[in-house]
Amino acid sequence: MIDEIQRETAATVESLTSATAQIDDGVDRVEAAMANLDDIVEAVAETSEGIAEVANAADDQAASTEEVASILSEATDQAEEVRDQVKDVVASNERQAESVNEIQRTIEKLVDDE
Repeated sequence: MIDEIQRETAATVESLTSATAQIDDGVDRVEAAMANLDDIVEAVAETSEGIAEVANAADDQAASTEEVASILSEATDQAEEVRDQVKDVVASNERQAESVNEIQRTIEKLVDDE
């Protein structure tokens, strides 16, 4: 009976030793998985920061684009105003030239009548 108890005790010790090794292996795997998860969390945080930087840059670029569009719109308005003024000047010059021609014809007629 003592032999049997000793055999059973030895079997139990061997079983516990095997279970302890498996538990240790499981703990190692859990620790490795936790380390991998930490790496993933860090990578996600870095990616989020990168996305935020890109979003900020896109916002800045959009604001710059709007400013350029506004400046171009103002320049277009000013160019159209200048074009209209030039047309007015040309029309005025044409009227003056016609007046000068009329005066010249009147003078020529007066000179011919003398």
